[in-house]
Amino acid sequence: KEKKREKTKEKRVEEIKKKEKQEKSNVNTKSDALQNLELPLFDRYCDTIFYNTEGRYSVHYSPSKKQTLWVAYKLTSSDIVKNSGRSDAFKQDPYLKNRGIAQADNGDYAKSGFDKGHLLPSADRVYSEEANRATFLFSNISPQYPSLNRRVWKR
Repeated sequence: KEKKREKTKEKRVEEIKKKEKQEKSNVNTKSDALQNLELPLFDRYCDTIFYNTEGRYSVHYSPSKKQTLWVAYKLTSSDIVKNSGRSDAFKQDPYLKNRGIAQADNGDYAKSGFDKGHLLPSADRVYSEEANRATFLFSNISPQYPSLNRRVWKR
């Protein structure tokens, strides 16, 4: 079974490399490349990319690491008009949970020495309770040293 999985994985990697080579040959000039902006490279067979509608942010999630690699979001002045308070209710992301995808939880942070650090800051989604709660999903949280999370990252 393990050999079969390894062979399948190797085949997928070869397919990705072949596709990348084809795509590179299709881009002739710098202006062509700029017109075809895309997401950063990711392993479509191992990583998960999804959009959180409540918080209006995209997530690139790695199940093997139980960690979000990046989030992307648009920030407007209306996003920070305070209509709700800070949720502080950390919980697992239902999108990942419903698909049986492993993710961190409060127990992973207990006595770890790390803070639960937001990737999309809570303060950037205070226009509604739903949007602010969405920033407390573990798909938007990353372990951070307290000195980073409470000082530099906060500013």
